[in-house]
Amino acid sequence: MTLAILVFLISGTSGLFSSKITLVSYFDNAEGIRQGQPVDFSGVPIGNVTAVHVVRGRPTAPVQVVMKVNQKYREFIVSGEKGSTATVQTAGVLGESFIDIITKVGATGPQVKDGDELKAGNTPGYADVIRSSQGTLQNIDVLLGHANDILAQIQGGKGTLGQVIYDPAMINKINGILNQVQGLLNDVNNGQGTIGQLFKDKTLYLKANDAIDKLD
Repeated sequence: MTLAILVFLISGTSGLFSSKITLVSYFDNAEGIRQGQPVDFSGVPIGNVTAVHVVRGRPTAPVQVVMKVNQKYREFIVSGEKGSTATVQTAGVLGESFIDIITKVGATGPQVKDGDELKAGNTPGYADVIRSSQGTLQNIDVLLGHANDILAQIQGGKGTLGQVIYDPAMINKINGILNQVQGLLNDVNNGQGTIGQLFKDKTLYLKANDAIDKLD
């Protein structure tokens, strides 16, 4: 077990003996980031958070997050205003927070070096998600209210559908029509009536077929 732990520490991205550089980013809200939490590059683990501080004298983005990342990923990360960004992400809906470094297409700037600052990306937090979903929840509530009103009217025998379902006279009329249709089908099946004879009497069928051929 001890040997396995040592191999992991040496070979892993957060290993004690792998070469690392320090990067920092400043956020308005740390969103649950703490020391030891992962740092990814586009979803790939490359390091860990080593410190989280509130820096005095910064009216905006006062939270400093210090990261140690593996030296071999430097070539994928660029600094500067138009360079890579560090965003606070959450693993799943209720998972732990972590830092994800992203280099978008078209990002420009020098390759990062030890001590560089990465611009913080804008990621909506829990409160932002809840606020943005309130309008949708209100719309759903209104639709459910309308649906309840319609069901209440149907159950009260109001409206066309309600009258059809709850009016005995209307139901009797529909049953009468269905019975007549069923009677006609029975007659056809039993060879009664002109259509029934046409289907059941082979001679009439052949005559009709011969007449159609002559017309052609």
